[in-house]
Amino acid sequence: MGYSYIAQKFAVPENALLRLRYRVISSDTIYSVATSRYFDSFELSINRVPWEISDAERNARGCNNQNSLNPSGTLTPIGDGLVFCGGQLVPPSQLPNPWNSNWITVTLNMAHFSGKDITLYMAIWSREYGPPYWNDQAYYNTYAYIDDVRMGQQP
Repeated sequence: MGYSYIAQKFAVPENALLRLRYRVISSDTIYSVATSRYFDSFELSINRVPWEISDAERNARGCNNQNSLNPSGTLTPIGDGLVFCGGQLVPPSQLPNPWNSNWITVTLNMAHFSGKDITLYMAIWSREYGPPYWNDQAYYNTYAYIDDVRMGQQP
């Protein structure tokens, strides 16, 4: 129960693109509409440690919306904080629900951070709110795999 994360600090060159591949495997839900609480998720943030990201920020980024989860393509972060969330959104009554996002490639347009030092955080959460510590309350595991992280420049 809880979270873990990895972080990397680096200088962002001019016109930088940061590309990575990620994969989320879960049997739990990212969010419960019934309780308005977050459960298992993969989250990527810039210059904000994972425990400082609020649920209001998660909601603003669409972490509670199936259409915004597990993005691919190009994203343009415009400031510090949460960039995106990964996970599955299913009702707790359907758990466990084995799910696999397969490999997803996302590119971050880092123009806002050109010439600055940043810290990139990648976190996996398994939240627990109280007994009975099973069923729909973070009993089922979630895993995130990250691969092929590359910094390049825009053409």
